[in-house]
Amino acid sequence: MGRHIRFNAFDMNCVGHQSPGLWKHPRDKSWKYKDLDYWQDLARTLERGIFDGIFVADVIGYYDVYKGSNYHAIEQAAQIPVNDPLQLAAPIALATEHLGIGITASTSFEHPYTFARRLSTADHHTKGRVGWNIVTSYLESGAKNVGQTGLKSHDNRYEVASEYVEVLYETAAAVAARQRSYSNGAGPRSSQDPQVLQVVGRIRSNAYAAGAIVLQVAQAIERAYQAHFAGDADAEERANAVAELETSQAVTVVTNLVLEASTIIFDALGASSTRKPIGLDRHWRNARTLSSHNPRIYMDRIVGDFAVNGTPPPYQWRIGRSPSPAPVAPEIEAAAE
Repeated sequence: MGRHIRFNAFDMNCVGHQSPGLWKHPRDKSWKYKDLDYWQDLARTLERGIFDGIFVADVIGYYDVYKGSNYHAIEQAAQIPVNDPLQLAAPIALATEHLGIGITASTSFEHPYTFARRLSTADHHTKGRVGWNIVTSYLESGAKNVGQTGLKSHDNRYEVASEYVEVLYETAAAVAARQRSYSNGAGPRSSQDPQVLQVVGRIRSNAYAAGAIVLQVAQAIERAYQAHFAGDADAEERANAVAELETSQAVTVVTNLVLEASTIIFDALGASSTRKPIGLDRHWRNARTLSSHNPRIYMDRIVGDFAVNGTPPPYQWRIGRSPSPAPVAPEIEAAAE
């Protein structure tokens, strides 16, 4: 049997994607990118040409590295101005029957809940033909445009909430493939049971919320790191304190989100979720173990002590015996009696 080849068009919701200056050619129509007719005509052409889909790239920000300015990017219309790609999903779907629609959205700049709602809406409107190109972004200007001090490190952006995304995808895939149903269930199979779908939706919501919290903490840690090189010891100490407090606050909340998500998995899949090779119970064990490494009960106390008494957080965690309390002086002991 021969191998299949998939054809996808690659475009961007702007006048200049990967061919700078081509918009000047008399036959080029990319300057119509603001008109829905342009995108629907393109989609119909692709479908007649037996294309499988159209992939729409995106950036949040502008190119400002060359000569330290965005002037040249603006002058050459190099991916600027650029419109929201998700807005193209519904009109393209209306003009076609089979064409897939891939849109790009950044996990670094999209609020989890509102983006999940918009993407889910597009999924309904396109009858399942929309796909999400998950990116973490690479432009410093994009981070500054949304009020962040700067772009997080590459590894940090890719590590954020990876455990929760794994839980989300594995659970959704397992529910979709599950054939077994119960006589008192609300659907003929798990993928059509509204109560099971509600559980999967809750897990997804927990995953997004946890990811947003971790990103917020990452910003505090990045500020503390940058403060180290600023030469202001007091500012560095304050930044470290804030980072420590935000980390402690996040651990207590994210732990609950993950433990709940990895617990209610069993409401969607039953005991089958522990079978190999699924083994989804490992996520609960991982979360429980990580939250006990520096026990979260102490983090709650540290946050509470700061909130009530202004006590700065400790910067070091040690495992071992606590130092023995100093002996009480006899006169103090006598006075206490």
